[in-house]
Amino acid sequence: MSKSCSSTTLETDVSDSFSGGNYYDLIRNSLKPSSADGKLKSSLKTSSTRGKQTYSVAFSDMEVRSYPLILGDNPSVSYGPPVCLDWKHESVENVSIDFYEENRGRRRKMSEMNLNYYARMDLLKESGYTEEEIKNADRSASRTKLKREITRMFLPYYYVEMAFESACRKAKRVTKRKKGSP
Repeated sequence: MSKSCSSTTLETDVSDSFSGGNYYDLIRNSLKPSSADGKLKSSLKTSSTRGKQTYSVAFSDMEVRSYPLILGDNPSVSYGPPVCLDWKHESVENVSIDFYEENRGRRRKMSEMNLNYYARMDLLKESGYTEEEIKNADRSASRTKLKREITRMFLPYYYVEMAFESACRKAKRVTKRKKGSP
C-alpha cells in the first residue's frame, strides 16, 4: 500500500500575447522550453511535407510529487473514516519522461484504487492519528451523509412546498387589497 500519489506538472509561459495569428502560433508561443529550474521542459517541432505542415509536441523532463494521505472529510465513503490527499506535497523528484514510462508499472483499475475500511484504518494509524480523531472524522462524515440523505428524501416535496408558499403570498396580497379598498 502506498501513501503517496504522483502527478505531472506542466509549466508553460503564456506571457507572449496572441497577436491575431493562427492557432499554431499561440501553441508555439505558449510551449516554449522552460528555464533550467527543473520544471517540465517542452518543445514544439514543425515539419513540412508536400505543402502540409505537421506539428508535434515533445516533453523531456517531468516532476513527480508525493502527497501524504490524511484524515479527510468526504462523506461519500461507504463505511469508516474518509482519507484524502494533503494539499502540500512531501517530496519532488525530477525524472525524464522516458525513464518514468519505462519504470512506472502497469496502470491500476479503478477497483484497485479503492481502499476498504481496514486499509484506511491502518494507513491512518500508521500516520499517527489517534482513535479519537478517527472516530470524530467518522462521526462527522456520517452526520453529513445523513443530512444529504434527508435532503434527497424530501426533494420531491420541494415543488409542493414552493407552490404552497406562493399561494400563501398571493392570499396575503389579496387580503391586504380588500382591507385597504373602500
